[in-house]
Amino acid sequence: MKKRGKHQSLTKEIKPQIEKIEKLPGVKRVVIGTTINKRSSNRTSRQNRSADKMGSLKYQSDIDSGIKIRANTSRGTMTLYVYCNDRKIVKDFINSIND
Repeated sequence: MKKRGKHQSLTKEIKPQIEKIEKLPGVKRVVIGTTINKRSSNRTSRQNRSADKMGSLKYQSDIDSGIKIRANTSRGTMTLYVYCNDRKIVKDFINSIND
């Protein structure tokens, strides 16, 4: 599935997980949002020192046509938008890979 949006590149930590999300039933597309460099602000630095490991995905919120996900990468914190018909399938998948 082609990634749409201004940003196109994924880091090696999350690329396999995003490819699996794209193959889930009901997923229309994955849009790569902004990446906040981990050295750009104090807030982001605190966030990257958290218990979340590199490559982890975390559910953030529901959006009109899907869900918003936060990914911790070597570049910093990346925002991803998953447009789908069934949010529960994607949420369950995210929970299963983070366990």
